Parts: sequence; C-alpha cells; structure tokens
Amino acid sequence: MLKKGEKLTPEEWHEYQKHVLISANFVSYYYDLAEITDLVLAHHEHFDGSGWPEGLKGEEIPFLSRLFAVVNFYSNLSSNLYYPLFKDKYYFGALEDNEIIRELSYYQGKVFDPELVDKFIKFLGSEN
Repeated sequence: MLKKGEKLTPEEWHEYQKHVLISANFVSYYYDLAEITDLVLAHHEHFDGSGWPEGLKGEEIPFLSRLFAVVNFYSNLSSNLYYPLFKDKYYFGALEDNEIIRELSYYQGKVFDPELVDKFIKFLGSEN
C-alpha cells in the first residue's frame, strides 16, 4: 500500500492509520519496550491538534513523540521511502536537505513543534 506511488484512498488511509495503535499495542507487551508506548501512540499527533489517534495538541503531545515526529519526517524524506503525511499529501523519493527544511518550515506549528523544528534546522546547518 505504501509503495503504490500515489495518494491513498480513504480505505487505505484508514488502514494506514491503524499502524499507530497496532504498534503501540505491540510495544506495550514487551517489558523492555513498554516505556515507549506513549511515544509510539502519539507520533502522528500534530502540534495544532489535527493529528491522530487522539487529536492531542501542543504540549499535550509527549515531548519524545514531538521530537520523533520531526526526526522521522526527516528520515523518511531523506530516503527512498513513501511517506503519507496526510491522506492527500505524500512524499516519495529522497529530497535534499534544503527541500526537507522547506517542508519542515511549512509545517512548523501545524504538524511539528515550532521550537523543535528551529533546533533541528539549526542542527542540520551545523552538520554541513
């Protein structure tokens, strides 16, 4: 489904969204992973409250989930992975850092924690 190279149908989007609950349930069963259950459960929550599965907003989203969302976005966009951000917005193929920074900036305060985006962009600049 993720490799089809076009936007997901409503049914596919619904199936895709289930991965958060399935993954959180999976890690909760293992003693050495149980402490990251909240991180996994909230990694698709959006800073403006438009995310899922619970519609958490701002600092209601656990810090590590907010951080993971930024790092995961960068990781997926810098590799040859298909990455659906919304049901009608997906990325496929590796982007250059400047393109990823543009995307991060666009979603800053909407999807991603604005302070973490600033720090991550600064980090990327120091790596070059």
